[in-house]
Amino acid sequence: MQVEGQVGVGVLGVGTYGMFCLDVLAAMPEVSIVAVADVDVAKARLVAAQHSARSYSTLEKMLDDPYIHMVILATPPYLHAQQARAAIRAGKHVFCDAPLALTLEDADDLLAEAARAGVLVGVDHVMRFNPFYETVRAIREDRVLGTLQHIDLMDHFSPGERPLDHWFWDDARSGGIWLEHCLPFFDALIWITGETGEIVGAQSFTRSDGMLQRVQAIGRFGETAAHIYHSLEPVGVPERTIVRLTFEGGTITLREWLPTVIEIIAWWDIAPLIIYLPGSVTPEKYEGNMKRLRAYSPQGSQILMREGLQRALHSLTAPICDSSIPVTITHEDIQQAMRLALAASR
Repeated sequence: MQVEGQVGVGVLGVGTYGMFCLDVLAAMPEVSIVAVADVDVAKARLVAAQHSARSYSTLEKMLDDPYIHMVILATPPYLHAQQARAAIRAGKHVFCDAPLALTLEDADDLLAEAARAGVLVGVDHVMRFNPFYETVRAIREDRVLGTLQHIDLMDHFSPGERPLDHWFWDDARSGGIWLEHCLPFFDALIWITGETGEIVGAQSFTRSDGMLQRVQAIGRFGETAAHIYHSLEPVGVPERTIVRLTFEGGTITLREWLPTVIEIIAWWDIAPLIIYLPGSVTPEKYEGNMKRLRAYSPQGSQILMREGLQRALHSLTAPICDSSIPVTITHEDIQQAMRLALAASR
């Protein structure tokens, strides 16, 4: 279902993520913000006016708009499957905040229905569009540091002051920490290693009140071992994300949820690595015969986050406008990441 000219976009949900999407869309010349919809009708009208768009109180009313080609679902996870299905049946392309659905069966059905309808479905696996994750993947593919032997991923996430009745705390509505929060990481690990991956063991740790607080899993991606740990931190505790990848010839460390810095400590020659690094690069001596390379993004995390979402959206709008352009994230990619997240949940 190819579109001539600008892709008309409707955004469902004007919370934090929906507003971020609108801000990014406004800077994309290939799209036109046609409408927004939200159960908070007053807010929908206000936001729509800011973008010279129409406002709707329901998804159903927005789907009747013939000028909308693609719908962005910026809503809680438990609503994604039914909303995506409605959009697909209305002939609209879909871009969805992760996850696409809470069960693999629902995701499979949605993707099959989209294929039959000739519409595209994308999920915001934004790690793929971060230049530092791209660097790691290129180094692994070209074997500049030899084979990738081990990945250690530690993520300490602060959900902020969300009330206890918020959907985030209800696994039946959020999908649980592995699916709601960790899905983009699973997609990134599959993408970096080039392997489907498997979960060989998982544990969860609860607070005294029964609330899930920490989870960890042991995985295998081909010949690469992986340890994945996530915790929900109380208000006031800083968020920290560290991904350390051990190769035959050195280690690579990424910091922050969307990294802005990469550090390589190598006992192999570092000269071939420099061309892979984005941003400003600093070579340094390290311990013994090891060398250290650091590169960082001067523009900071917020700009990288905007650019990542813009590239993720463009990866769907480009093939919508030109059917000869392949999608970046395939149906199989979406399904593989969900399989791992759900396997860890079990």
